[in-house]
Amino acid sequence: MSRPRLPPALAAAAALAALLAVAPAAAAGTRPAASPPAASGPAASPATSTSAAPPAARAEAEAWTVALELPGPLRAGAPASARLRLVARAGHHVNLEYPAAFRPDDRSTVRFPGPRVALDATERRPCAGRPAETCEMTWGLPFTPGAAPIRLSGTALFSVCTADRCLIERVALAVEAPR
Repeated sequence: MSRPRLPPALAAAAALAALLAVAPAAAAGTRPAASPPAASGPAASPATSTSAAPPAARAEAEAWTVALELPGPLRAGAPASARLRLVARAGHHVNLEYPAAFRPDDRSTVRFPGPRVALDATERRPCAGRPAETCEMTWGLPFTPGAAPIRLSGTALFSVCTADRCLIERVALAVEAPR
C-alpha cells in the first residue's frame, strides 16, 4: 500500500514531528533504527553524534569517518591550520553543496577566526568507480595557538549523501597537541 503524498507544509510538519519523537534517543547517544520515509526527492536527515564519552579526535558512523588532525610543531601566537578529514563510505559521497564548518566550544585553548569557522577545502578525492563524486575531503581549519596545553575542541558540521538521501551531521571532536 503506498502512502498518500502530503502537501509540502504538512510534509514538513510531519518531518519535524518525527525529529522531535527521536530527540530523546539522540540525547541519550543513540540513533533511531530507521528514518521516516521521504515525501519526495532526496531527503535531508539531520543527525547528531553524541555520547557520554568526551569528544575524541576521530569519530565514525556507517556512512562516514571524520578526524581532526593537528599540524607539526606549534608555536604560541603563530597562525596554524588543523586538518578536518572526512571519508564517505557505504555508497555515500561528500555533499559539496553543504557549507562545512567547525563550531569551537569552550574546551578549546586556541583562538579561532569566529564562533563558526567555514572550512576551506584543501584536498578532494573521487569515489572509486564514481569519479564525478567526492568520497574523501580534507579541509583546513585555521587557528592561533595560545599557551600550552594546545587543545582544539568543537563540533564539525558536514553532509554526506546517496542518490536519494542526504545526512546532515554534527559531530563533537577534540584533539590536543602532545606535551
